[in-house]
Parts: sequence; C-alpha cells; structure tokens
Amino acid sequence: MSIPTRVLGRTGRAVSLLGLGGAAALGSPGGVENDARAVEIAQRAFDLGVTYVDTAPLYGRGDSERRIGAALRDRPDADRILIATKVGYVPDDYDYSFDATIASVEASRQRLGLDAIPLVQIHEIRSEIRDVAMGPHGALTALTRLRDEGKIRWIGVTGSALPELTRAIETGAFDVALVWRHFNLLDRSGASVLSTAEALGLGMIIGTVYASGILARGSRDPASRHFYDDVPAEIHQRVEAIERACATWNVSLAAAALQFATRVPSVSSVIVGADEPDQVDANVRALNETIPDRFWEEIADA
Repeated sequence: MSIPTRVLGRTGRAVSLLGLGGAAALGSPGGVENDARAVEIAQRAFDLGVTYVDTAPLYGRGDSERRIGAALRDRPDADRILIATKVGYVPDDYDYSFDATIASVEASRQRLGLDAIPLVQIHEIRSEIRDVAMGPHGALTALTRLRDEGKIRWIGVTGSALPELTRAIETGAFDVALVWRHFNLLDRSGASVLSTAEALGLGMIIGTVYASGILARGSRDPASRHFYDDVPAEIHQRVEAIERACATWNVSLAAAALQFATRVPSVSSVIVGADEPDQVDANVRALNETIPDRFWEEIADA
C-alpha cells in the first residue's frame, strides 16, 4: 500500500494525499495510556507515508500538539512531515486578537518542539470573529509578522461557514484553506469553495469525509453518529442508498467516502483521524481500494 502525494497549492510543498487528523485519539483526555496510544498512532501514520498532520490547541487542550511533538522527536524523517496547527479557537474561549495569536503560536511551538511551524491557520472563520481576526490588530496581522520572523512558514484558514471561508480565501492573504462538514458524500456544497481556492492557487484540505462516523461505520452500526449527534432519518436513508450502490459494485463505504474527496484533483490532502494504529492502516487501504467509474455515476445524485 502506498500514499500518493500532491502539491499543497502555491506553497509548492508536496504532502500526502491522506493526512492525519489530530482531534480523535490524538486529542483524547490526558493520561499515560492515552499518550502512548496517540504517539503510536502518529508514528504508524508516519511510517506508512503520511506527511500532513492537522492539529490545534483546542484538541485535548494542547495534548494533541504535545503528542505529535513526541511522535516527531528523534525521527530522522521529521523534516518531511508538515504540521498544520491553528489559532483563535481555544479551550473555553475564542481569542483572535494579535497578542493572543502571538502567545498561541509560541505555546504551540513549545508543545510541538518546532523552531518554526510549517502552517498555522485561523481556526473556524465566521462572521462573528471576522473583523477581529482579519483586522489590523488581529490574528492575520500577527501571523504575517510571525511568518516574516521565520516562526511560521505559511498561513491558512479553516471553516464550515462557506460564505465566510470563501470571503477569506478571496482576500488573497492565505496559502491554504481547510473546509469541513460540507464536502462529503452527504453534503457537496463545499465544491464552490474548492473552485475558488483552486483559481487563486491555494492548497485545499478536506476534513470530516466520514461525517464524524456514519460514512465509516455505516447505517447499521448503532454507534454511528452524524457530526457528533444522532443520525437524522433522512441522512440514514441516504446512507442506505449509498450502501446499496457499494454492495452492487463491491466497494467499501469507507473507501467511497474517502475517495469522493481524493478523486478531486484540486484537493491536496484529506485528513482522517484514528482511534487505534490499525485504523491508520485501514484508512490507507480505503485510499488504495479500486472503485469503478460506474459506481460514481450511480451515486452522483445520492
């Protein structure tokens, strides 16, 4: 099994098409056992060829970053792994001010054990925080200074509020954009954001292709969730329709969900979390599974 690479937009940096999400086990509550498991997950991902890792101070109140830093420590190939963290959306609060951003990046550098963080993103851009985050005394100004000082390399933005994410991309201030919730088998509305980002040369990252569980576990698993909530009846019915197509074409649901995003040429990397090391292997298998074109034709309107 192999993981192909793609160029991260105008950064020119090659990254793995399958990325590692840092909000699952890597961001689980603290403790020695969870620390060890999270580091093992990250190291397994690195060993398999994952070179893009998404994290944030919010995930595990900094534990996700700390564990990623531990997994990177003493690896001779650490330089090939691009770590992407975030600012603004912090535990128990939001703070997109200049000073808070400077402090947040410094804390992230310490937890990750990096002199310079490859990519730092404004976390969850939306209308309520836009003026502060994008203003002269906000996060974007701070990140620009940190880039000039060599403490970060590239600046990105993430979000699920598509109009605000598009507006941010159109400023030309960002190198990378991450969209979540709105580009998966159940919600394809984020396609417009991908088009805008591609036209401006941004690297494009996709999150939550499994819709937080239902598109990995399937409709019959009582543990399935839809974005951390119960699965609505309409969503359940749509997943069942996709599962019928999967059965017809001998395609796994997880592979269909993952490759829905990876088959788009403008997507640089798709980030997927893991609760155990063997789930990383399963994600790589899903990435490499052969899916016939006629399957995609059948589910085009699912």
